[in-house]
Amino acid sequence: MTDKKTINTPEHKYAQASASPNTVSEITNGELAEGIGVNGDNGNITEERTSSAHEVSREKREVPEKKSTLAKVGSIISGVVTALLLILIAVLIFSLFSNRDGNGVKVGPYKSLTVVTGSMVPTLKPGDLIVIKTVSADEVAVDDIITFSLPSDEYTYVTHRVVEMKEGPAFVTRGDANNTNDATAVTPDRLVGKYCFKISGFGNLFAWMTSMTGIIIIAAIFVAYCIIEAVVKEVLKKRSNAKKSN
Repeated sequence: MTDKKTINTPEHKYAQASASPNTVSEITNGELAEGIGVNGDNGNITEERTSSAHEVSREKREVPEKKSTLAKVGSIISGVVTALLLILIAVLIFSLFSNRDGNGVKVGPYKSLTVVTGSMVPTLKPGDLIVIKTVSADEVAVDDIITFSLPSDEYTYVTHRVVEMKEGPAFVTRGDANNTNDATAVTPDRLVGKYCFKISGFGNLFAWMTSMTGIIIIAAIFVAYCIIEAVVKEVLKKRSNAKKSN
């Protein structure tokens, strides 16, 4: 009888109770593993955390790259606009400090003209800008292209090719697109200049740019650009300072 009661001794109770912490520990570890999403493998936990860190780091790297690309595009656009404005300013200065008449702009011995007819096609086409140089009659030869005034109107110019030289001297001229020579030979007093070079299709635009209307508009565009650029720089500066303070 005494042996049967020994099962309920304090020692046996202590032994049974001492097993329960292991069970709690096992459950706790299992729940922890299930909550993390791995099978209690510390290596896998480390790998997941490392992978997340890499993703965050990659996202941080992508942001500066995008900003750098936008900065480059903005810099290119700004450079192109600046170059165009410099060209406009050069034309503006050229117009202001040159002699102008109804036929073009003159700087020193050089004069700009705009082709308005097709008598010299294909060499010169309507809308082309040509530059001629003041020369003496001795500097003109057959096959040269010269600009001369009409006998009836000294302010109306014609640009044709010299096809024959006469005594005097006098120049027989003809347009490249014409089948016959001009009616009157060109005398030295009617010689305006000799053709130097052309800029295809730029004549009409240049004529507008060097007009008073063109000069005013170009000046207004330049002033507006300077104002806009200053405002944009100030806004970007304030945003940058605000981000640094945060």
